[in-house]
Amino acid sequence: MTRRWQPSSYLDDPNTDASMFVAAAEASGRAKETAGKLQSYFQDSSKMGAVRLQMCLGKDVGLIFCTLTYFLEGDGPVVLFANEKLVEADNFVAQQDDLPFSKAEIMKQTSDARTRNTMFEDLLARVKPAYDYWKLKNAEPEMVLSRAMFKAAACFNPYHIKALGRDNVPDSLLDMLSAFNESKAHMADSQIHVSVDEWFTSANIGSLKAEWPAYVDLCCQWQDPEVEVDDTPQKKFEVRGVAVLKFWRGNTSVIPELSDACSQILLLKPSSATNERIFSLLMRFFGPMSGRSRTLVDVIMLTLMYRFNDPTRSIWESWPDQD
Repeated sequence: MTRRWQPSSYLDDPNTDASMFVAAAEASGRAKETAGKLQSYFQDSSKMGAVRLQMCLGKDVGLIFCTLTYFLEGDGPVVLFANEKLVEADNFVAQQDDLPFSKAEIMKQTSDARTRNTMFEDLLARVKPAYDYWKLKNAEPEMVLSRAMFKAAACFNPYHIKALGRDNVPDSLLDMLSAFNESKAHMADSQIHVSVDEWFTSANIGSLKAEWPAYVDLCCQWQDPEVEVDDTPQKKFEVRGVAVLKFWRGNTSVIPELSDACSQILLLKPSSATNERIFSLLMRFFGPMSGRSRTLVDVIMLTLMYRFNDPTRSIWESWPDQD
């Protein structure tokens, strides 16, 4: 993944996909037209310059959104950090002209100030529709409600509370939990079957507020683990995620109501990507399914029944322990 975000060196390296494809096509005699087009780019400095610039722009704009997408596909403590990551994307879009790799590539390609400005303005015009789309989607009612839920979930992130400080975290922050009830009502209006009661009523929000001062004190006194500067973003989150889970597990007896509420929020998944992958895997295993819901339930039930009534079940149970 990291290699794919090295735009200039990627094009120059003979071991990259594009160069290897051209070499393989020439050797096999297949895909001549596509290989020829790629070869023409490698041989034409102006075309190659345009490709370099496009790849740098892709890194500048795409990296943050790709990173955000992969991050939100997780579960557990991910939901407690989702608002933080979404705000980072908001700030990036607000800056608009923060395109360091593209600027560096433009500097390499020309020394003329007017040409540089023209090239950069052209890049900004190319990415503006993407920025506008981000703002448009985040203004939709469903997304506004989802963002409110993520913001409420951040109340259960001790990193977040500690960063804000004792004087900036009133118990009124817990009123944001009502967004979860609005989400339930929205699903009911959309004719989606919801069998749970309101997640957070006025009564249990009141009991959560009673524990809030003790929770804030615990967060402010908490010695969170240090993260290595050179660690990858994924490694840093793993350290922080585990630390958050340990925090709640260690303080369950002190703030039981808040701990119970947090355990409910930790069940949420910010993205449906994982579920979609499960459907794809099941389709591979069992073939196309015309009606996802009923057919999928039947298939899973039959599979489980077969699995647990299979006389060779003991073999499969010991399988994970074998080398």
